[in-house]
Amino acid sequence: MEAILANEIKMKIRICIEEIEEGKSIIRKLNTEIKLQTEEEVAEYGELEGDVIRFIENMSNKEECNNIEGRFKEEENIIDEATDNSDRTRVPEKGSSEVNEESKKSNKRRRMEENEEDEQNNRNKRKKLQNKMYNKLLEELLAPAIEEESNLEEIDETMNIGEELIKRLYRAKYKEGECLKEWYEYGKNFRRELNKRMERSKKENKIRNELYEDMEKYNIREIRRTDINNLTNRAEKVYHLFKEVGEEKLNNIETYGFHSIGKMSWEMIKGLIKEVKEGIGNIINEEEIMSGSVVIMEE
Repeated sequence: MEAILANEIKMKIRICIEEIEEGKSIIRKLNTEIKLQTEEEVAEYGELEGDVIRFIENMSNKEECNNIEGRFKEEENIIDEATDNSDRTRVPEKGSSEVNEESKKSNKRRRMEENEEDEQNNRNKRKKLQNKMYNKLLEELLAPAIEEESNLEEIDETMNIGEELIKRLYRAKYKEGECLKEWYEYGKNFRRELNKRMERSKKENKIRNELYEDMEKYNIREIRRTDINNLTNRAEKVYHLFKEVGEEKLNNIETYGFHSIGKMSWEMIKGLIKEVKEGIGNIINEEEIMSGSVVIMEE
């Protein structure tokens, strides 16, 4: 409000007021000019003016206080939030070595759980593959034997046994393609010599190691001892399987070779023998494998 004095009038007042309701546009607007012509009107205005000015000042101060209070509140909230976050991320007051130790243990547990899950998945995959192989081998072994002239050679008793065995191992290992007959022959002669020596001693492991040592004397291709052991164990499984179901069945096997059969567990080898001999031919299903009623192991 602005007061203007003039000669013809005692006082002139220009008033400009806008009333705005929160969240809405202007609901009332007053823009006018009034003239005070008498002393009484000027006196009355003087009384009212003081009240109006005090009211405006009070409201203005109140708004400013509210704004200040709001800013303080906002700053307090920011400080509180920062404190909460700090509390959540803050490690309990311990020595740095204890914190590092707990972190290491936590990471180790997580890695162990992940490795365990991976191992379980791999075991399940192996079981499914073994299940498929078992069923296919059983199907081929139950089929009528494919007659073919046998050219398996007996071991030459006049030769040194170590030299003869390593020669047969070479023949099976380095023959082009996988030949079950060669592995069957090697497994047969190794097992025969092992049984012969066990007539004098029942310590199979000791005799087996003696045979390996004899073979290594003639191991000109330098096959590692662990490889000789593994190949021999697999060859013995092949020999045992076809000794029981018949050598003629060697010609039936087309889908899987020496290494696949050799990696089967002894339980599965014995299961195949039993089913072929009895002519049962029960195809095992995945549930039997997964439940553990059929045990599958690898050497």
